Amino acid sequence: MVRTEVEKRIGEDRMKIVEEIKKWKQKKNAVILAHYYVNPEIQEIADYIGDSFYLSKVAVGLKEQTIVFCGVSFMGESAKILNPKKTVLMPDLTADCAMAHMADAEIIQKMREKYEDLAVVCYINSTAELKRHSDVCVTSANAVQIVKALPNKRIFFIPDKNLARYVAEQVPEKEFVFNNGYCPVHEHMQLEEIKKVKRAISAGGDSHTSGMSGGCVCDFGLYRKYIRNYCICGQKLLQRVYCLYRKWGAL
Repeated sequence: MVRTEVEKRIGEDRMKIVEEIKKWKQKKNAVILAHYYVNPEIQEIADYIGDSFYLSKVAVGLKEQTIVFCGVSFMGESAKILNPKKTVLMPDLTADCAMAHMADAEIIQKMREKYEDLAVVCYINSTAELKRHSDVCVTSANAVQIVKALPNKRIFFIPDKNLARYVAEQVPEKEFVFNNGYCPVHEHMQLEEIKKVKRAISAGGDSHTSGMSGGCVCDFGLYRKYIRNYCICGQKLLQRVYCLYRKWGAL
């Protein structure tokens, strides 16, 4: 009984906070964008939910002039680059992505000096500074297509080595130079852990891994897809069971 009263009080307090947020949104002409990875209670109050590139593109067409971006720092930077006239606010300035910093201008310059006919391809999950020193910026969804279209023979793909290897497999005619950057979450996934989860899935379920996962993990997955693709697949195939090897909040 005591627990029920506590839960009721928490629920009431939460509703007050939600109403306060709605008032400030209207007052400041703001819109809330939330990445798939943020906690479910944040996604519930968001106006749009998606990956960083999708959210930044959505923001371009919105009438609101203030963007509250619930994600990590590089996502806010990307949104500002694509929406220079709008105000972009980050609720948590300490929220960051380690991989976004796993390259720098110095290493890019060294690679340019070492390799002829080199294109520096930067994954969108990177800092604005890295993007500034690159030749082209790509998403996980269009990386293969863009790299294939580049006239350069050699590709220095930053910062993610795992996504770079995936793209290299799809574009064997290019010579890749690999950076030593990685997503710590995907990098430390263990193959045996995934096998254990897969065995627990009901018959007919599929295994999905991300191109940012390590080689052995990607090889084991039946499909290699990306954040937005996961959700699209889930919507189209509700009768099947999907195991998404991602962070909390992706579901």
